[in-house]
Amino acid sequence: MKIDLRTLPEEGTTLQGELSPGGYDLPCEEGQSWAPIEYRVFVQILGQECLVAGRLATALHTPCARCLEPLRHPVEVAKFEHSFEVEGKDIIDLTLQIREDIVLGLPLVIRCVLEADGRCPVTGQIHGPATDPEPASLQEDIWGALDQWKEK
Repeated sequence: MKIDLRTLPEEGTTLQGELSPGGYDLPCEEGQSWAPIEYRVFVQILGQECLVAGRLATALHTPCARCLEPLRHPVEVAKFEHSFEVEGKDIIDLTLQIREDIVLGLPLVIRCVLEADGRCPVTGQIHGPATDPEPASLQEDIWGALDQWKEK
């Protein structure tokens, strides 16, 4: 998103609309897609700075990391606030700031929110702590090998 500083009124202006996510290099793996980026920002030049403040909203459509069913994960940047030096510039580009703020709003793992009883709201499957003793025994085997190595 580029803003032409020459067209800004002295009192500032509000810009709003949708941006195609394609030009923002947002992380997207196979089976994932991004919704358009909705924005509403107030832009004003104060002295030697251009202040941009507002909000961004989009959503990542991705398989749930838990049940693999399609999931829409909303990403909202409630406080999109940046300042740019304007001396010698006619246009400022917000592309990097928009991308960075959206990426920082992503969790490490995207998965559905389980109901109170641990049930997946999509599949109905109950998820909880692993009750299979195999992972614990595998863990003990790993440490057992290390203990044997220490004794030698």
